[in-house]
Amino acid sequence: MPANLWQAVLNVRAWWAQDTEGQPQHAGEQFTVRFGTTWATFVVSELKPKQMIWTVTASYLDLLADTQEWTGTRLIFERTGGNSQDAIEITHHGLTPQKECFDDCQQGWNFFLGESLLKYMNEGEGLPAIGIHTWIAINGQTIRGKLYSPEQSPEASARPMLLLDVKDTRVEQILSIYEVRPYSGEAGKLKGKFYALVPDENGLLEKLQKLDDNNDK
Repeated sequence: MPANLWQAVLNVRAWWAQDTEGQPQHAGEQFTVRFGTTWATFVVSELKPKQMIWTVTASYLDLLADTQEWTGTRLIFERTGGNSQDAIEITHHGLTPQKECFDDCQQGWNFFLGESLLKYMNEGEGLPAIGIHTWIAINGQTIRGKLYSPEQSPEASARPMLLLDVKDTRVEQILSIYEVRPYSGEAGKLKGKFYALVPDENGLLEKLQKLDDNNDK
């Protein structure tokens, strides 16, 4: 990894959240990441050659029962290894298995830190998100996609997508939907607070329509 490792990590817009306010480069500076109505504000409370700490000063995670579950937690980045084998270890201090977000947030960090940040460091381009990673289980199959609030405009996709008007969730899992339809490029009128986009794979529309038929509309 390059010598300006911390500057790269602090460019959160490049590997984590495209909707980011603030571009901190020094200790004491703060930034806010947003995924629709979900957001968290961090302060860079420590910035040393071997360690960097971000403290969550305020948060609103609207998929959780405790919407401020992240507030007071800390992201700790530790630089390890020698100059020829530089590496970082990352701990979300305060995100314990007892927290509602633990499993889904762990998966999210595995992606953004283990894949997107690594890709950004190695290739100069990460995989930052607008929507929240989400999933729905159908007949033992897990379908993954992105969850959006109505005011968000997703990235353009060359693949055909299905839009799910989401009725109920458990953290990032979609439990029930009001409706499913092919995505036309606009969310249109929704009954729910969120909508999800998932790839339109063979037979998936029919499976989701059956799930839709079993829900109270």
